[in-house]
Amino acid sequence: MDCYAAAERLSPGSDYPYGLPVEHMLVIPLYAGSSIVGALQIINRVADYRDMTLPKQFTESDEETMISLGSFAALVLENLRLQQSCET
Repeated sequence: MDCYAAAERLSPGSDYPYGLPVEHMLVIPLYAGSSIVGALQIINRVADYRDMTLPKQFTESDEETMISLGSFAALVLENLRLQQSCET
């Protein structure tokens, strides 16, 4: 899927200064209860870290890993929010 065609807010011009056009993207919402507190995004999985020119689509395992990391990240963000609200 063309990431730029699928996301109307994604600007292809923002990638090119870094020489890294988006080939593939995986975005996971970060939930604290029923509220979204952020998003975790990764782009351009490569088939072989020694040859970064070989793009590869994300797998179901990648998605499961991101969901696990996202759950932890959301917990950390919510704990920081709660800590800050107690300090004020």
